[in-house]
Amino acid sequence: QFRTYPACPTSKCSNKKVMQEDDVWTCALCDGRFEEPNYRYILNCIITDHTSDLYVSFFNEHGTTLLGVDANDWEKLDAEEKSLKLHDAVNQPLLTKVRGKNETYQEQSRPKYTAVDVTYLEQDCLEEIKALNAKLGAY
Repeated sequence: QFRTYPACPTSKCSNKKVMQEDDVWTCALCDGRFEEPNYRYILNCIITDHTSDLYVSFFNEHGTTLLGVDANDWEKLDAEEKSLKLHDAVNQPLLTKVRGKNETYQEQSRPKYTAVDVTYLEQDCLEEIKALNAKLGAY
């Protein structure tokens, strides 16, 4: 699942916006009024390796890394350009650090995973693999 949402352009807020009839965006949290919102990403993806797959949420910063374009520019692309960007991002090797936590909803506990760091792997990633193996060996 892939979405962008209009957010408050002030750096402290990032709250979702509601557009008024007079084409002015308002923020319910900070009571700000803006001509243009700051669009942000919410990406829900499946990460797969040889052991399993995992549903992970990627937010704005990491969505920009994955797609190579920030959400404001994404909103200006036509459907064909968006399709090409998505095609380029799919099935690429990534080094992804993920944070997991249990959330309870309607008395059911479920794990929720969020990306905290995303880096595209280069074709020659032997040094990265050696460093990861050394970290694993420390446990």
